[in-house]
Order: sequence, then structure tokens, then C-alpha cells
Amino acid sequence: MTDLHRVLTEATEHVGSPDLAGRALAGAHRRRVRRAAAGALAAVVLVGGGVAWAVQDRVPHADVVDTPVPTPDGGTVDPADLPAVPAIDPGAVQALWDPAGAGRLPWVDLGLPESLQPPVETYDPPIESPPLVSMRGARAVVARDDRLYLLDTDGTRGWYSLEWPDEPLAPADDYLALSRDGTMLSFAGRDGLWSREVRSSRWRRVDYPDGFRAGSEYGVSIEALVAEMAYLSDGEDRWQIDVQTGRADEISVPPYVYDVELAPNGVVLGLGSAGRGPYFVRALVEMIGSRTSVTRADALQSLTGLAADEDSLVATRGVSTPPGDAPDDTWRNGLVALDRDDWSTRAYLPIRDPRWAYTDGGLLTSIAWLDADTVLAQVVAPDGAYDAGELTLFTWNVETGELRKVAALPAGQRFDVAIDLLGSLGSIAGVVQ
Repeated sequence: MTDLHRVLTEATEHVGSPDLAGRALAGAHRRRVRRAAAGALAAVVLVGGGVAWAVQDRVPHADVVDTPVPTPDGGTVDPADLPAVPAIDPGAVQALWDPAGAGRLPWVDLGLPESLQPPVETYDPPIESPPLVSMRGARAVVARDDRLYLLDTDGTRGWYSLEWPDEPLAPADDYLALSRDGTMLSFAGRDGLWSREVRSSRWRRVDYPDGFRAGSEYGVSIEALVAEMAYLSDGEDRWQIDVQTGRADEISVPPYVYDVELAPNGVVLGLGSAGRGPYFVRALVEMIGSRTSVTRADALQSLTGLAADEDSLVATRGVSTPPGDAPDDTWRNGLVALDRDDWSTRAYLPIRDPRWAYTDGGLLTSIAWLDADTVLAQVVAPDGAYDAGELTLFTWNVETGELRKVAALPAGQRFDVAIDLLGSLGSIAGVVQ
């Protein structure tokens, strides 16, 4: 078993940039929101050099007897002794938004086409041209009709196509991952884990680790691809795998954590639960080095779809109050941005969510911070299931409340984007149409 802190240390050795541990979850977030739809009532954030846990109950219960909160070091803390996370600041609440209109937001050019769909004419004849030596990397990858389509990084050559190296383990799995810089690609196939440099003409295959459950009910996901290390989950356990040698180390986390994901700046995101019986204790715990701090988080209620940078945290927030009974917009579901220093509200974007489809249904989730003030998120129109309808990528400026469409594609298609390349052609304040 590999200690999580050692994993982060090794990842730092592989990548000189502080953006070591993963891409912005553009693939892993899809698995995360499916967990939310399946009843994930808790959220955990682990921070590079330490760990921050957020354990959330969907509905508060008046008859819950406080039980000790487990801490990552194996101890416990009495919830009554915890400081409280601040309530949502009414002054930080922005205008009520209906996510059903995400597809009609003004488009901003961040280097992705408004439609993240390879044109139909690329299929016959195929445009495959291995080795793809003219490509420095891929800005995006989309899986469709047994092929992978890669969008060139310079935005002028368009789409290239590759045949799948293997059948995916399951069509519903998140079997596809693109590195943050767009230079590496991984694919979870039936015969093993496949990886390649985008410019290369050769796929490399390594075996899945012992104990890997390809048929797990939670599905398989490549959570991140960093240099030559892939982070793989079968929905219950997770490993770091050297895609060159096949060496696999299982990543150990506390037993009440059932999902861990990697994000920029050494931050690890995940989901977990703690408490007695059917009730979960809501708390935020942050460990940095040997320092541990625990904050009770009742005011936040349910959090899912987390993303963090060094200073801020963003999440989808669900509340127990029916929309028609909300006394004000702080009691509506929405996206919340928090300052990690004291968990105060940077911004709150309340949403119309009459059936809790965006929160409990997992149709709205954060992906990554693109800069200190801008969040990349995704939403699926509520007129279809998660794998039906249209998926829209959009940005949220937490300072101004400005929302912009980045790209859209059918929700059922597997895709990933190179987060570090977004905005290198345009900018957050770039070409808006």
C-alpha cells in the first residue's frame, strides 16, 4: 500500500511544475457526479502536503446525536468542540441562475470550438496520420464510433483520428484521460491500461494490478495522468501505475473515504463519509504537515463536485430546504466558492433546481480553477439523463458572476480536455460572441 503523502511527493519528483497531481478532472469528474447521483452524501478534499476532509449529510436530522469525528491520523474529535464554518455570506450571493440556459450563454474562445464534436466528414475517409509528428499535443480528445479524435494544440490543423487500441472495459466507464499539457493519452481497455505520447505512433500496454476489479459496480476511471504515472480507480480502490514499467502501487486512504481524485497544485479531491448509523457527521478537516484543523460544516450542508487550487475551493452545494420554501437565495442549491484560509464565502451562485437534478442528480459539477477567479464547470441539460442530452462546459467568474459557454457536446460521449492549454489561444476575457 502506498501512503498518499508519498504519492504526492513522488508526483512532485516527476513534474517540476507545482501543477503536479493531475489534470482538472475533465474525465474523473464524470465518475464523481455519477457517485453523486448514486447517493454520495459526503465530500472529501485532500490537500498536497496535507489533507482536508469535507463530510456532508444531505438532510439535517434534529434527532442526530453527535458522535466523534474520525480524523486522518486515526484519532477522533467531539463535534461540540469544533469551530463552525461560516454560513453563506448574503453579501456574496450572486444573481439566481437557471442552468437549463447554459447552452445559450455567450461563447468565449479558450481554444476549444463551440461544438466539441469532430466534423462528420472526418470519418470517411479517416484522417488518421500516424505518427502524428506535426502535433505538439492535443487540446481535447473525444471518443466516438470506435475511434479517438484529437484536437490539435495550435487550433489550425483541426482534428486527427486514431483507432482504439482495445475495446474499453465498459462503454459507461471513464476509460479516457488526457494529461493537463495535452501531450499524453491513456485508455483503459479490456486487455490492460494503454498509454501513448500524442505524437507517437505506438501504444504501450501494461497489465492491471492484482486486486483490480474490472467489473466493479462503480465503474473504472482513469482519475489522472501525470507524466508517466496514471492514477486508476475501480470505484473502490485506487492505484498509481507507471505506464512504462507497469509497476502499480495501491494508494491507501482512511477506510471511510471511498473516492479520491487528483487535481492541480498538489490537491487531491475525493468523497467520503463518517458517522454513526444512517447519519453522517458534517465536518471539514485540514491537515498541512503535522498540523490538523477540524471545522464543523453544518452551514454548508451537502457538497459534491469539488475542485480546489492553492487558495480556494469550489463545489456544488445542495440544501435540504425545498426551493419553494427557501427564505432567501442562500437556502437554494448552487455553486459555492470558499476561501481556504477560513472557509468564508468568496461567492455563491444560486441556481434553479426544482427537482434537485443538478445537485443530487449530479448534472452540475465543478472541474477546475482556470485562474484565481475563474472556475471551469460542466452542466447537463435536465431534459435527459446524465448520458443523454447536451453537456455544456462553461466558466464562472466568482468575482463578477459572469458566466460564459466554452464548448458543448453530447452528454454520452467520453472526452477530456488539456486544462493547462485552455485560454492560450483566447483568454478568459477574450473573444466573446
